[in-house]
Amino acid sequence: MNKYLYTFLFMLIIYLIIETLSSMTYSLISRPQCKEVKKYEYGGLHPGNTLLIIGSVHGNEPAGHYALKILKKKLDTKQIEVTNGKLILIPNPNFCGIKYNYRHAPGDKDINRGFPKSLTEESHTENNKKIVDYISKTNPDIILDFHEAWSYYKMKGGSYGSTIIIQKNQNQHIVSKCVKRLNKTISNNSKKWSIVTDFQNNPGSLRHYCNIIKKQYVLVETSGQLNVQKLDKRINQNMTIINTFLKMLHITN
Repeated sequence: MNKYLYTFLFMLIIYLIIETLSSMTYSLISRPQCKEVKKYEYGGLHPGNTLLIIGSVHGNEPAGHYALKILKKKLDTKQIEVTNGKLILIPNPNFCGIKYNYRHAPGDKDINRGFPKSLTEESHTENNKKIVDYISKTNPDIILDFHEAWSYYKMKGGSYGSTIIIQKNQNQHIVSKCVKRLNKTISNNSKKWSIVTDFQNNPGSLRHYCNIIKKQYVLVETSGQLNVQKLDKRINQNMTIINTFLKMLHITN
């Protein structure tokens, strides 16, 4: 075995040790902020649709979180104004996941598998309880949920990156407009966006819970994990989708 192979194996072992210790340390974090889930409401002067937008329940999928931070700033400074209905933002449902770039909440808890799996079941984490409570109290017409995948759907490798996932016949006209606008800027056909209606309905996910409570749910999956695309590009893609929903639902002018 030559010295280069020894060096490689040594570095690999060190990397695995660091990753293991990092994961163990993260799982022991117990801060109040880790269970903090803040919502922000913006109401119009006229009745209309209520849209709830959730960013980054998985901490290693940050583009949704940053897009909602930008949107919140524009709303707070009156660059964008809600004229009809109501807009509700949950920019950071996984505070510590975003802070430490870790998918799960501390304790290796996957928030997107912690929602009630039936009408009689409880949420599995405090974060889930708060999101469920917000949904119950605000009664949104549509829930828009931002995630990130590791590749591109059209490359047929099993990833759902660059897709908008909906139930059949729900919000098809809005999503079609989103995809058209997104694909205008993409020349590589294998990286273009698609609409998906046959996505697996994983028990404990927000999509599954919304199906149980009969809420319209839209899942956005950018191609973003492992920085397969630059973060600013993914944020811009999310902003295109958000702005299209706001305009077509007549929440903003």
